[in-house]
Amino acid sequence: MEEDIKEVSPEEARRCIAEGAVVVDVRTADEFREGHIPGAVNIDIYDDSFVDEIKKLDTAKKYLICCASGARSLRACGIMKSEGIVDVCNLAGGMTRWVSEGGEVERG
Repeated sequence: MEEDIKEVSPEEARRCIAEGAVVVDVRTADEFREGHIPGAVNIDIYDDSFVDEIKKLDTAKKYLICCASGARSLRACGIMKSEGIVDVCNLAGGMTRWVSEGGEVERG
């Protein structure tokens, strides 16, 4: 399923965010507090309630999914698509690449 998921660079991700994409960070709460994209929503892919939380999202919106390196978020994109959320893209390289390419980070 992951083969049809769009991967975006930090530059493309900034455009998606500017166009209204909802950022979903699928890392743990501790990782999220250490630094995340401003305005991101934290839904931990390892939490038992992950799929239930995904089901609450608006299927009409566009989502940018991120994690530390891009692996968990790619998996999350596949799960989201299987739950009927079709407009998802994965932040290639995750927060590591986002930070290395000068992306803004919010803590707390």
